[in-house]
Amino acid sequence: MQCSTSISGYLDTAWPTHHTTEFLQSPIITTFHSPEGEGYDFQGFYQRLKTAGFVIYPGKVSDHDTCRIGTIGAVGPHDIERLLVALRGAITW
Repeated sequence: MQCSTSISGYLDTAWPTHHTTEFLQSPIITTFHSPEGEGYDFQGFYQRLKTAGFVIYPGKVSDHDTCRIGTIGAVGPHDIERLLVALRGAITW
């Protein structure tokens, strides 16, 4: 859960509405509520992260639109730092 914790910790500040309930998190995937309101465009967010070397996935959890970040495989602290830098550049809302 260290990867999910690191990602969520950063997003607490950058994306305050991202929280999903704890039971929707796992060691291999982290699910976030899609931001509400103007300015959020999943496709644009997806493309900015893809350009930086990361792929996210859209999703739906009950009635909420979500996006998911997989943290499966040989993911270490350096990878999470790279992701956090990419998120800083991709979050434009």
